[in-house]
Amino acid sequence: MAGRQRDSEEEFGRGKRGSALVLVVLFIFVLFGFAALSLDVANVYREKHRVHMATDAGALAGVAKLGDSAAAIAEARFITNTNGVTDAEITAGPPGDIQVGLWNGSTFTANATPFNAVRVPALRTVTNHFANIGGPLGFPVMRPSVESIATIGARPIPYGVPGCVADTVPVGGTNILQNWNNVACSSSSGNWGPLDLCGTLNGAKKTEDAISGPGCFSTIGQSTGTSPGNDGVEAGFNHLCDQTIVLPVTSDFPNGNNGPVTIEDYIIVKVLCPSTGSGSGWQLKVVILGRGFNDLKKFGLGPIRVLVE
Repeated sequence: MAGRQRDSEEEFGRGKRGSALVLVVLFIFVLFGFAALSLDVANVYREKHRVHMATDAGALAGVAKLGDSAAAIAEARFITNTNGVTDAEITAGPPGDIQVGLWNGSTFTANATPFNAVRVPALRTVTNHFANIGGPLGFPVMRPSVESIATIGARPIPYGVPGCVADTVPVGGTNILQNWNNVACSSSSGNWGPLDLCGTLNGAKKTEDAISGPGCFSTIGQSTGTSPGNDGVEAGFNHLCDQTIVLPVTSDFPNGNNGPVTIEDYIIVKVLCPSTGSGSGWQLKVVILGRGFNDLKKFGLGPIRVLVE
């Protein structure tokens, strides 16, 4: 009787050891599976980073040639190829090829004018070395996709001059910054020109700080909010006496509300202090030194290329 009991205990022990062995084998299999997947995922992220660096470089190179959209696309393609991304990988990425278009400050619209941005997509097929093991349950490849969008612009003082005003003053002439409702070609009652390019216009002090510099990035074709009223405008320009600055040329300001307006161009001006008047009678003279990207270059004020995505 005692012998049979010992035999049963030994068989039970062997059964427990057998079950434990099965569990260990399963655990090792799962552990190696996660390790393999981690290695493959790390490889995919590394390849995605390489591709993204190449498309970033391509977009930045292309946007510098946006005076000619075909040349911009060709330059973007050449630099992207040079950095290791093939034409097939570019066309595989949505939307299917390099595009020029409009960046309005938040979104890119392909083929919309004025052209101020270049988008470079890419999709790379990365072969998995470990996760492919396992037959139909394996993952033979992963396909990370990227896109880079670059735009070109300037860093102006966030104070707009309506195009109907700027267009009447030649380079070398004197312009007057004022309540734009006083200008015959403008209907913008109550608006003196502050733009919310910096995202900070909220009260006199913040308006003063924004206008006093150093400026905030913007691009031609960008839509931006405005701030009616003179609070902070005069104090902001008092910090800029005798300085050469960039101001945006905009569409006409809306009548007494917060915008938006569209940036149409840039002018380079010298601020002539002191200003005259106050409140609705405030005026400040500036001399027009130049206009557009070419003049920005001459004065060492831009243009600036930035990645926005």
